[in-house]
Amino acid sequence: MDINELENNFQKCLNDFFNKVYRQWYIYNYLFSSKENVEILNSYENKIIMTLFQNSVSDSIILGIQRILDDTKNSKKINLTLHYFKQNLSKDTEKKIFGNKIKEIEVKFEKYKEYRHKKLGHSAAEYNGNILIDEDIEIIIKKIIEIFNDYIEIFNFNENKKLCFDGGIKFENKFGKDIVNDFIEDINSLTNKSHIYKS
Repeated sequence: MDINELENNFQKCLNDFFNKVYRQWYIYNYLFSSKENVEILNSYENKIIMTLFQNSVSDSIILGIQRILDDTKNSKKINLTLHYFKQNLSKDTEKKIFGNKIKEIEVKFEKYKEYRHKKLGHSAAEYNGNILIDEDIEIIIKKIIEIFNDYIEIFNFNENKKLCFDGGIKFENKFGKDIVNDFIEDINSLTNKSHIYKS
């Protein structure tokens, strides 16, 4: 494959991962990871909105990770996944190394994959309840970023594409409590606007 086409495909894959997984995880983690933040969120009077938000972001992150882990072997179309770029490596030894790295992520993601398949993708009668993401997701995202950055070096893509795990979204100089309170204020504002429009 032409290296320019491969790099364009890589950029699309990277953008998809950043927008649908990393950025959402960063916000989710910021809001729900500390005890102080959770206490503030739990004190919010309209708990159903908070629960819907938490569940929908968690589900979206799970779907995004599953999409990037999808195998490309049985597909007639090009799916921009970690496996797709692994198949474009020139050396068999590299393919084996990255195959093992991806497998390690897939094993850690297994419980979410079952949830994605039985609850999000279908409506299996025997599957009840929701799964919220936990600290495993942080490890999975970190390992995916490491693979992306390794691909950048091996394929000699633009170094500026590299992701920093500690980087991402900046919230100016606000503390976690301020962010959460701002978030609740924004929800209240949206709720009030929706009541105005309905009346």
